[in-house]
Amino acid sequence: MDVTISQGSSSVRVFNIYRPPPSSENKLTQSMFLEDFGTFLETISAIPGEIILLGDFNCHVNDADDRFARAFQDLLDAVGLKQHVNGATHKSGHTLDLMISRDTSNVITGVVEIIPEIFSDHYPVGCYLNLQPPKAPSKTMKYRKIREIDTTEFMRDIESSSLYTNPAPDLEELVNQYETVMGMLLDKHAPLVEKSVIVRPHCPWYTDELRLAKQKKRQAERKYTKSKLEIDKQIYADHSKSYKTMLETAKRDHHRSKIEDCDSKELFRVVDKLCNPAAELAFPDHNSEDELAEKFATYFDEKIQKIRNDLDSADQPKKSSATGGSCVSSFETFRELSSDDIRKIIMDSPTKSCPLDPIPTDLFKTCVESLLL
Repeated sequence: MDVTISQGSSSVRVFNIYRPPPSSENKLTQSMFLEDFGTFLETISAIPGEIILLGDFNCHVNDADDRFARAFQDLLDAVGLKQHVNGATHKSGHTLDLMISRDTSNVITGVVEIIPEIFSDHYPVGCYLNLQPPKAPSKTMKYRKIREIDTTEFMRDIESSSLYTNPAPDLEELVNQYETVMGMLLDKHAPLVEKSVIVRPHCPWYTDELRLAKQKKRQAERKYTKSKLEIDKQIYADHSKSYKTMLETAKRDHHRSKIEDCDSKELFRVVDKLCNPAAELAFPDHNSEDELAEKFATYFDEKIQKIRNDLDSADQPKKSSATGGSCVSSFETFRELSSDDIRKIIMDSPTKSCPLDPIPTDLFKTCVESLLL
């Protein structure tokens, strides 16, 4: 595996290698590996920048009498590479898992640590890299603290505003007045707040119980790493196994529940979301949400107008239809809506809001009595 890790102007190219041990089945030999590996080293030694080779080489570099290990080391020396791991990385006592960099490089800093593993016959090898870690992605959010609004004070401000004391006589002017006054009151009681948040993956199945289990596992790991006692090792193993089981169960139960609770139409959406991660929505270029809404409105308006023009210009045979009787009903008068009628319409409407609304719908319903006066 060939991976390039970049951050700013610095980067390191990491090659992860696994060498299968020779056997009668794979018909591989040590000389075949040395020849291929030598060609590989000649290629990567010409690569500019930092490089790291790591993986399971199945080579006993800890054995000074091993001919294969000496030939392997000679290849590294020939191209100016250095092997950093000292100590057993396998339960049999051999150094098989290696970490290699240029002998003049300082990309690998500090002590290369071999961590006794409890689940595998190979031990993890850790080190520090002389690279700046990438910053977590973040985005700026704008929001209002709507729930902290004192609705009594908000309603009092509505009743003392020009919307209440001096309403506009014209309908269009009244609508503009309503938007202006309510927008000003909302800015007063719940001013717009900007906050930078770190974007994290959405894991609906990750519960507080899982978070607590992970904390206990980490605590047991730190205690075992510090004490090296067998009892702490077993406790860490138990916590790790328990957390892994809980994690798998939580994921399985979450997805099973979602699938069982949806109908045939929703099932396709759920499966598609699981198999195909959602892509970012691509909106037309815009400088504000108002401009974006206008672009959508213009698009659909032009689309409907085009359909009408096409229908008008199409050659269609004229059809005559006999109509029997005549309509004698007519609307001559309309009943004026009362405050109770308007209140019922407002309260029965869905509590949904849009960023273009002067105030959120739930706040509007709370203050409906002041607006009906």
